[in-house]
Amino acid sequence: AAAALAPPFGKDAPRDAFSWVVSHVLKDDDDAVVAAGVAAGVALIDAAGAEGLGERVAACEARLANLDGADAEAVVALLGAAAKHLDPADPRVAAIAETLVDALTTAQEAEVEKAPAPVAAKPKKKAILKKTGAAAIMGGGGSTLKKNPFASRGPSAPRLGAKDLIPRPRAPPPGMSGQQEAPKKKKRSAGEAGIAAVADGLARLAKAMKKPHADAAGALVDRLVNAALDAAQPATRRAAAYGLAACVSGLGIGCLKQRGVVARLDAALAEETVASRHGALACVERLAARLGVLFEPYEIKLLEPLLNC
Repeated sequence: AAAALAPPFGKDAPRDAFSWVVSHVLKDDDDAVVAAGVAAGVALIDAAGAEGLGERVAACEARLANLDGADAEAVVALLGAAAKHLDPADPRVAAIAETLVDALTTAQEAEVEKAPAPVAAKPKKKAILKKTGAAAIMGGGGSTLKKNPFASRGPSAPRLGAKDLIPRPRAPPPGMSGQQEAPKKKKRSAGEAGIAAVADGLARLAKAMKKPHADAAGALVDRLVNAALDAAQPATRRAAAYGLAACVSGLGIGCLKQRGVVARLDAALAEETVASRHGALACVERLAARLGVLFEPYEIKLLEPLLNC
């Protein structure tokens, strides 16, 4: 609803609406609700433009102070959307770009719910029946009568029946009530949609940093390449590949040669470590998807190591 109402309001959109999205909607556990909140926040930012931009940036930064990992991706995406309205010479542009890269280089794997350990089955005694029928009741010689299990239990006890075969309900372990415990809240994991939203914001900032913050932009490219090739977590390597492709699309295809990106990818594809090869493949994939035909000349150079990988 906020996303639909933002364009008609324009600069007159309630400022509290953005604070409400950041502080309440983005805290929801449902990824669909968070995605809708990001769309609403971006719509409010674009509708207001530079009006009240400082307050929106401050609201995102205040929220980020209490978040980390995948929970911060949505807020970082809004921060990137707000930064595109800043003056390119504003020093906050480079600082916000660093924040976006931090979010990409700290992406974690989705938590896998551990299955309960299987309960070891009790070994069953192997039944060996030498005799059946009346011979099983009688002794080995047939003279001694064994106790009949189906005999009466006594004058007052009934004979064995179907109710004796029904298992009795087990009592709960000591210290635990019969009520089911509420499931623990799981930490949201890094998703492709959140990473792509952060990368889109980084691409816009990289374009703004091309001239006034050229050195800082080049340092971001180097940092993303290092994370893509050397990070221990596969999710971190893939998120860094998203960020690298976004930076290259904003800075221009020429930064691949200026920063020696293709040479590093070529060397990583020839390494024996799985992490380096996976990161290099992720970078090639995202660069090809983001740049399209502009990346084809570099794909030809990397064709042989890609085939050998």
